Amino acid sequence: VPDHSLTLEVLRQLGEGVAAPSANLFGQVSPTTAGHVLDEIGQRLVPGLDVVLDGGPSRVGVESTIVDATGAAPRLLRPGAVTPAQVEATAGVALSLEPSPVRAPGTLAAHYAPRARVLLVSSDVVQEHDSWQGRPTRGLLAPAHVATPPGLVRLSAPVDEAAYAAVLYSALREADALRLRSVIVVPPAGPGLAEAIRDRLTRAAHGSGAS
Repeated sequence: VPDHSLTLEVLRQLGEGVAAPSANLFGQVSPTTAGHVLDEIGQRLVPGLDVVLDGGPSRVGVESTIVDATGAAPRLLRPGAVTPAQVEATAGVALSLEPSPVRAPGTLAAHYAPRARVLLVSSDVVQEHDSWQGRPTRGLLAPAHVATPPGLVRLSAPVDEAAYAAVLYSALREADALRLRSVIVVPPAGPGLAEAIRDRLTRAAHGSGAS
């Protein structure tokens, strides 16, 4: 069941269920605002027939947790805001570590990728100021405690994992809008939502392709 008043009202008025794909092209950066959707697929919409409902920015920012519940024990297919610990508490059993044959959205090695190249680094690497000098075509996405070295364009400085998830895709889209060639990213550490963010960033880094 959707967790948004606008979507719930649409379902109430329709009186039936709705099946729909994601509002972005396959493998590309996910939209988190109505504006992103229009940028992504606006030219494919039929005037007078297709509409985009604006319910505000995505509350979480990254895609949902997907769990395979077809076996004896649940298996995590895609991490999201609902953590493995929460899944286990709800299911009453531990998650299976066995791979699942079930295919799920967003689990390809390359996914969620901008045109700019995504480079995952540690905060120590970012502080090597000299390595970024003379490179105004590079952006930086890192937690707020990581300072911005000269030569990098700061895309966002999230203060915690929730803020990081909320700005992740907007920052990657901003990099493309600014025509940056690459994005230096310091992923958040820890379990839970941070794990989901690292999952998306790893796939984005694998699929990104600017020179």
